Amino acid sequence: CVRACVRACVRACVRACEAYVALLSVTLHPLVMPAQKSDQCCAVLRRLPCRAGDINTVNGVPWPEMPLEPKWYHFRFLNVATSRPFLVKFKNEYGRDVGPEICRVIASDGGYRPNPIAFPPEGLQMGIAERYEVVCNFERYAGRQLYLW
Repeated sequence: CVRACVRACVRACVRACEAYVALLSVTLHPLVMPAQKSDQCCAVLRRLPCRAGDINTVNGVPWPEMPLEPKWYHFRFLNVATSRPFLVKFKNEYGRDVGPEICRVIASDGGYRPNPIAFPPEGLQMGIAERYEVVCNFERYAGRQLYLW
């Protein structure tokens, strides 16, 4: 009885590990999020040293767009704003938060988690200089718009 239980436990562990390794093999998309200062026309001022920017950017692009295919994506969020925390959410075209349904947090500043956890329902609160890695399955949202809020 003990041997059968151990074998079943090992098989379940191997299946979980294989699924986790499959998530780690998804192509990584780093998203560096600074807050930058803008002029009166909302153009980003790149050479102006400032502490509190009024435009949130991703990889230096204000209001970016990223076409997504219906598959898994691996995002590395890095907050490089000097004075602003971020609350990250994934919302559909109706403003409904879908992050907990489609995303899992797999890593943070402390490294990779032993098991992925669900994306927080209240959003992913990111402090200054914090990093999180998230995998999201966009298969159910083919042909629809989602927003990184």
